[in-house]
Amino acid sequence: MADFDEFVRRNSEIMGLSKPVDRDVTNLRNWLNATGSISWAESDYLNHRDDLVSVSPIGPDAAGNQLEVWVEDIIPI
Repeated sequence: MADFDEFVRRNSEIMGLSKPVDRDVTNLRNWLNATGSISWAESDYLNHRDDLVSVSPIGPDAAGNQLEVWVEDIIPI
């Protein structure tokens, strides 16, 4: 029963994660394309948006979020 309880707890945590914002997915895709760090086949997960989650906080209350957006806006890609 303890294993099932742990499974339910972890599943609940995962389901509570936010979806990533489009900008973050685009930035990751651009970085992968520029560096060639993994193959095209291995980066296919980026095309399955419903399967992606954000592991960092999203929103105006997230620490550093405003600074990150500002820096991304001024640095040419």
